[in-house]
Amino acid sequence: MPRIVSAAKAYVGPGTLDGKKTEANEFLDPTSVVKLGKDGSDVEFTTFKGRNWAIYGDDAGAKSNDVHVDLVVTGRNIKSDAVMAYDGANVTVGSDTTEKMTIETSVNKDAVRSITSNPSKYKAPHLTLKAKEISITSNKEACGALYVQHTTQYETVPEDVASIALVADTIKLTAAGAADTAIYGFANGKIDITGDTMITAPTAIDVRENSIVNINVDGAHTTVIHGDIQFETLDKATEGKVDKSLVNSYINLNLSGSKSSWTGCAYQKDGQGVENLAAPDSGNPFYGPISGFSLSLSKGAHWNVTGDSFVNRVHSTDGIINLGDGAKKIIVDNVYGTSLTVNTESLDHTMTIKKKSDETDLTVHGTGGMADDIQKDHTVAQKLADITRNEKGISVANHVTTAEGVLAGSYKLEVVDGKVQMPQPPKEKDASDKEDINPKGDTDASKPDDAVKPKDGTDSGKTDEQPPKDTGSGDKADANPKADTDASKPDDAVKPKDGTDKTDPGKTDEQPPKDTGSGDKADTDPKTDKDAHKTDDTKHEDGTSGTDSGKTDESGADSSKHNATDGKVKLTYTPNKTNVAIASLAAMNLMTWRQENNDMYKRLGELRDSKGQQGLWVRMVRGQIKYGVRSMKNQYSYYQVGWDTKVGSNWTVGAAYSKTDGTTSFYRGTADNDHDGAAIYGSYLADDGSFIDLIAKYTHIDTDYETFHGAGSASYDNDAFSVSAEYGKRFHGKGGLWIEPQAELTYGRVSAADFLTKNGVKVYSDSAGSLVGRLGMVLGRDIKAGHLYAKASYLYDFDGDTITNMTYKGAKERFSDDIGGGWWEVGIGANLNLNKATYLYIDAEKTCGGNVAAPWQWSLGVRYSF
Repeated sequence: MPRIVSAAKAYVGPGTLDGKKTEANEFLDPTSVVKLGKDGSDVEFTTFKGRNWAIYGDDAGAKSNDVHVDLVVTGRNIKSDAVMAYDGANVTVGSDTTEKMTIETSVNKDAVRSITSNPSKYKAPHLTLKAKEISITSNKEACGALYVQHTTQYETVPEDVASIALVADTIKLTAAGAADTAIYGFANGKIDITGDTMITAPTAIDVRENSIVNINVDGAHTTVIHGDIQFETLDKATEGKVDKSLVNSYINLNLSGSKSSWTGCAYQKDGQGVENLAAPDSGNPFYGPISGFSLSLSKGAHWNVTGDSFVNRVHSTDGIINLGDGAKKIIVDNVYGTSLTVNTESLDHTMTIKKKSDETDLTVHGTGGMADDIQKDHTVAQKLADITRNEKGISVANHVTTAEGVLAGSYKLEVVDGKVQMPQPPKEKDASDKEDINPKGDTDASKPDDAVKPKDGTDSGKTDEQPPKDTGSGDKADANPKADTDASKPDDAVKPKDGTDKTDPGKTDEQPPKDTGSGDKADTDPKTDKDAHKTDDTKHEDGTSGTDSGKTDESGADSSKHNATDGKVKLTYTPNKTNVAIASLAAMNLMTWRQENNDMYKRLGELRDSKGQQGLWVRMVRGQIKYGVRSMKNQYSYYQVGWDTKVGSNWTVGAAYSKTDGTTSFYRGTADNDHDGAAIYGSYLADDGSFIDLIAKYTHIDTDYETFHGAGSASYDNDAFSVSAEYGKRFHGKGGLWIEPQAELTYGRVSAADFLTKNGVKVYSDSAGSLVGRLGMVLGRDIKAGHLYAKASYLYDFDGDTITNMTYKGAKERFSDDIGGGWWEVGIGANLNLNKATYLYIDAEKTCGGNVAAPWQWSLGVRYSF
């Protein structure tokens, strides 16, 4: 096909059209819309000899004013090589019914291009791509997925400029080469992208000469960008200011939703290829200042900053900026919106914010390592706040927060007039006083002689940092390409002025436009978390409550210890939740060991039915304990075997061995609780129905827990002992019914433990005691095979306190639990005689009320007399 250059033309390359193979089609000087393809058909075009474009429209060379290229290509699935709209042509590829569009260039051209060669002579071309799914890939070096150029650089962008518009449900732009760019926006050209978008290229966007790039300014789509944003100029510093190309352009990038992100940096580059961030003006005046870069972050969207960067305007509603290792210096002209979180892993970062709206709640969030450092040195909190600063070096943050450290918990501190508000150390208190609002914890912990030595295993570990959760909604990005130095007044789209220089498209005499206001307003009445520091009585699923000021809520935060107020400033320190749980393992060991306490009836069954001189017995117990205030749960299996003999007519004395296998689940970890114990007992059965039961026990407790957080995993041992005395008397009634009041008192103690965790935290758990009184009643009935009964008791632990101290790199934390107080126990059971020498006893019970609940426990035992 000969090439005709003296006419307006529209053509498509060879390929498939309406299901049929087709040669290239060319339309010269068309006077009506050229339509190719059908909605339900598959369309495919490639380039052909002498042509660089598979789909092309060009008004240049039109023979009359009636001639205008308006090319429309439709189809269900469209696949094409490079697409071009040139000098006044309108090219539309795809429609609302197009399922998929794939454009991939095989020539040394950009995949999609729209250019005005001479705006004083030709109208602007417009290229529109529409489909449910659009994928555009450039495989050639230095060629982009999108390229637009209007060949002017007016500061006030004309109304009608060369443009590219992409509208789809999903959009994917890729530049495969190592030095490639996905989007080129040059010389007043305009690109609009609307749809869930992914851009992947070393340089995601390259702009110069007052071009416009709008990405999802409606805020209704997900945007993911992997690549840098570059503002460039063709001028070279060695040539002087020759105005070859102005560096400023207008990028309006809206990231909305937690799945939206930009990973990259923003910088300027001159004609010699020098990349730099010129301080303090976010743009070198030699090339013209940069004023048109607007970034909107909302609903948990985040910018992962990979290098030194600048932004003119950041509008944020629950947006997140993550400062990476290479991001040492960031300059932002204006920050506005309701809330912004800046995450950092280094105190070496600086983010200079020239102006911040009073309505914007800015939080600087640090790592757990910083929390550990703050616990030792409070000035670290100020250094963290100073990462976001104004040009005078004063912090502009409103809050400083941290993740949990190895030892330290999380901080939430207010910043007032640039200064971090820290809790003041409390006045000296008695060593027995458990309350302590000083986050550094106790400075001393006594160590009794029975402290248990640690097991081997002190490997170091790491903690996981959690970024803040998505909690709010965002506003739309400012689609206005014009700069604005007032954060509270982003502008509307720039409109052209009269008298533009049509003869020299490379220059303009226009002055920068005036500030005209914007429809994208910051929230002037942002919500504040006024109740964030309040604590309430806590009810748990198992019926337990956590209302004691010495206890924590389900998160492990001891509000009475770690929240403080200084006038109107609220300060919050939440202890490390994992470490709270680790410390509470001491209480859990006390609970499970306390659960092994039992009355004579549960241990031996109906001893009155034992006819022989001696007896052998074995029993098994399974149950569950919930410590709701710590969100801990333990399931255990308890095995016991014993032998006894009668001494005289009323006494039975014996010994028993027991073993308990328990598993505890806690916040971010699990533990194995294993007990090995021995007991001696004596039971006196009087002829009048009364009885006395005495028992003394020793138990060795072995605890192995695993967690990848906080202090880390460890193993340790405790020794425990207890003595118990029970009295009861049975009163018989009619019909085989009987009632048996009971009273029991048990005292026990678990030794201290001293051990080192894998993350290098030294832990000391003080010895803990338990003094439990029980008053109960058993109502039973004798049957031919044995006895049936129901029981109810009220128990009260007059002690039940545990204290654990942790030390790490000079910092200390103190944790306490109180599992004392009262609770109810109810149950049913049976004692069944299998024969004259053997009987079976079964018992099931549960507890309610108190700080600890046992939702269920059952036991099964058998006794053989001889």
